[in-house]
Amino acid sequence: MNAQGNRRPNTNLTDDQIQAYLDEVARTGLLMRSAAVADVSYQTIKRNREEHDEFEAAVQEALDVYRETIEAEIHRRGMEGVETPVFGSLGANAGTGVVGHVRKYSDKLLELHAKRHIAAYREKAQIDANITGGVLLVREPPESEEEWRKRHNGESE
Repeated sequence: MNAQGNRRPNTNLTDDQIQAYLDEVARTGLLMRSAAVADVSYQTIKRNREEHDEFEAAVQEALDVYRETIEAEIHRRGMEGVETPVFGSLGANAGTGVVGHVRKYSDKLLELHAKRHIAAYREKAQIDANITGGVLLVREPPESEEEWRKRHNGESE
């Protein structure tokens, strides 16, 4: 079984290599690093992904797990915030240390989260183009510019 509970893909990789690769992909999203962690060349992974649909599906599922982890962290930092320590004096003889905590939110991550889920917050691009000119149609290419000029008397069709 792989990290997502499916049966083992039919490849020339060992069960341990497949498991290590899929676990690392799900954890980091880094394909080459995951191959190294599984002690397999990236070329072997790439070939197996191309040749075995079941293995490719398992890799895509591991990438989905990784993407979901990113989405959850963006949500946590943007919506729930992160507790950070506040340092200060603990008294005349006690020195300095943590005197409390403050919850910090990431406006940028909240913006990314909103753009992902709410179309109204996405960037809109508009292109205005004015194209003028004609098109030269050449049925068969001339051997040279001189031959073309002779054939067309220096005029375009």
